[in-house]
Amino acid sequence: MSLVNIAAFNNSAEAYLLKSKLESEGIPAFIFDEQMITLNPLLSNGLHGIKLKVDEKNKDKALAVIHQINNTPISRNGEILHCPRCQSVNIENDFKATRSFRDFLSLLISLLFTTYPLTKHSYYRCKDCENIFKPEN
Repeated sequence: MSLVNIAAFNNSAEAYLLKSKLESEGIPAFIFDEQMITLNPLLSNGLHGIKLKVDEKNKDKALAVIHQINNTPISRNGEILHCPRCQSVNIENDFKATRSFRDFLSLLISLLFTTYPLTKHSYYRCKDCENIFKPEN
């Protein structure tokens, strides 16, 4: 059995969600580097994240499942989320960005003291026009 990487994650929860989805589709999946990154999240970039691997013969089927998940419109409160600039539904969820002075200061402190960032804000990003936004509540 020859394993190939099909996805990388910053946290184990996302990795296990996709692993469960793949296994429900009959595709055995394996997670690598979870413990290292859970113990020290700053190693995530050096290790290229928590890796999800499948057998090479299942790669195309696994990538098709990931493609289907990525192309499903995001909904909030039962309504499909649209980009405020171009009205597209092609939205990336949980996009990390440093958009405010507070985010920048947190990043600077974490680099200075080699700690995990104090604040972390998630945004949405339109895949069509690259607009980064936070939906209104």
